Amino acid sequence: MHPNLKLLSNSACSTLHGCPRRFELDRMLGGDEEGDVHTNFGHVVGLGVQEMLTHGDYPRTVWEMFKQWRGDDFDPEDGIRIKKTFWWAMEAVARFQRLRNNIFGNMDIATLNGRPATELGFKIDCGDGFYYRGFIDAVLINRMKKQLVVLECKTTKFNKLDEAQWYHSGQALGYSLILDTVIAQEGIEETSSYEVYYPVYKSSEADWECFKFLKNHTRRALWIKNILLDKKHVIEYFNEEYFPLHGEFCYNFFKQCPHFGRCEFDNKLLFNPANVPVKEEARHKFDFHFSLEEIVEQQLLKGA
Repeated sequence: MHPNLKLLSNSACSTLHGCPRRFELDRMLGGDEEGDVHTNFGHVVGLGVQEMLTHGDYPRTVWEMFKQWRGDDFDPEDGIRIKKTFWWAMEAVARFQRLRNNIFGNMDIATLNGRPATELGFKIDCGDGFYYRGFIDAVLINRMKKQLVVLECKTTKFNKLDEAQWYHSGQALGYSLILDTVIAQEGIEETSSYEVYYPVYKSSEADWECFKFLKNHTRRALWIKNILLDKKHVIEYFNEEYFPLHGEFCYNFFKQCPHFGRCEFDNKLLFNPANVPVKEEARHKFDFHFSLEEIVEQQLLKGA
């Protein structure tokens, strides 16, 4: 099996669940890596939130956002129509101040691995050459409770939100589970559950809404089973030489899949596995490296 097929993440697993064929082609041919106005806007707003939580200096934050904006068009036509230009990103971060003062007033960015815990990277060895990688937007520490808090920043064009959009998110479950292992390594006081905050910026209203969920041991431990099942499915699809194509995902998030029109062709016409470059990831890109066995062991010690 090509090593690229063994690289898992929250977004990769979501793709695997939606359309296994796209999962395969994303890894062998490359996906929609350039992104669009939506991903560009979301990335820069998320960065701005991280910066404001770290030091609270708005001019400095805007400069960091400016450096990370993809492309030289700060007023794209599509962005003007849906309020997702660089200038609206600045406004989003300025309006985040209200949440920062009210909801996160008793919280500071935690220090993990010797640095502020924003874009906290981790890589988990899942065995057989499989790895699960991810980045947590921010880990905060509640000064009153002396507990760690996970923060995941989101943006959407919709003005009506529902907690069900994120309540059972595997992303939040996984991240809170990762913290169990991290705090064991860092010598931080353990906790029985984690608070996960989802500040969501609604671009159509230019306003924020925040959701808070509690992740306990039992629910977090199930995440491990999910990863093992995803790994099992990838192996099964590869052995069958058949990654199922789910047509209901050919048009998703208001655009065509980047592989639409070629996904039905035989792989021999699309790529030669021997010529597909292996995705290399520098070790220093991730703050923490551990195995799935270490995570399981930590959960057993906690009686999960």
